[in-house]
Amino acid sequence: MRRETRLHKVYGVDHSPWVQAVLVGLHLRGADYDLTPLPSLATLTTTGIRMPAMQVSGEWRTDSAALLETLHFAPASAADRAMVAATWQGVMHRADSAYDFFHGFAAIPMRGDSLLLRSVRQLLRPLISLFFFTLIKGATWRLKPNDPTDFAAQFKPINERLQEQPFLAGAKPGILDCQQFGIVQCHCSIVHAPLLRAMTTDPQLAAFREWILRMQDRLHDYEHLYSPAFFGTPERTAKRGSHAQKALFWLGLVLYLLALPVTATLLGWLLVKSIKLQQAQLKQAKGQRGR
Repeated sequence: MRRETRLHKVYGVDHSPWVQAVLVGLHLRGADYDLTPLPSLATLTTTGIRMPAMQVSGEWRTDSAALLETLHFAPASAADRAMVAATWQGVMHRADSAYDFFHGFAAIPMRGDSLLLRSVRQLLRPLISLFFFTLIKGATWRLKPNDPTDFAAQFKPINERLQEQPFLAGAKPGILDCQQFGIVQCHCSIVHAPLLRAMTTDPQLAAFREWILRMQDRLHDYEHLYSPAFFGTPERTAKRGSHAQKALFWLGLVLYLLALPVTATLLGWLLVKSIKLQQAQLKQAKGQRGR
């Protein structure tokens, strides 16, 4: 396995499964990184709030699978990536409770050697949380998704694969494992009880739960684990931010809400930017399939 020694600049928050996927890949490669919840101004004006983004050869790139390939992970097939992405059911419930949602984001500690840098990031970060809360609420209102009768069903193809091999990619973790483990961390960071119950107790997901424990063992000293609170060793769960950091987050949230007209305008602009980028990427993907 190649070892990455340079510092990687990553934009995102660890409640995102795709950000988690990239961070897991970096950790497996032994690479250090600077994780910021705030995009560069150039990234913000070009793509809106779209994460993860990682600087590759001086250029900010998105899409977790493509970023993992730059870390020398072998590409995964579209069918296998779709199998992993299908385990997304239940994510809309993250915004059921506004307090639980923002409380979860407030508890994320900031990285960085500078107290001033950490404090500024924490004070400004509620904008990202407001964006995703608005996005999820809007999607729930528009799509009106229905819960499945069995939340465990989405994990059964994953479980079947893991009955045959230790990791989704084979003998060692690959892109599929990074992405699936990222989704697990997302589900465990802000919990929807029926979904968590299926993951932790359904007898048909035994291989899936054993894989979670194997991944946790592989990710020694990984700072962004939420799953150990429910699988294995709770003391390995990600550290929470200090009371001072949490207070800065809530202060920032109040300031954004006090400036609601400006905040709403900014959120609307960021949503439009993100939607346009997604439409452009879908159009590009269709064009490539048609060749």
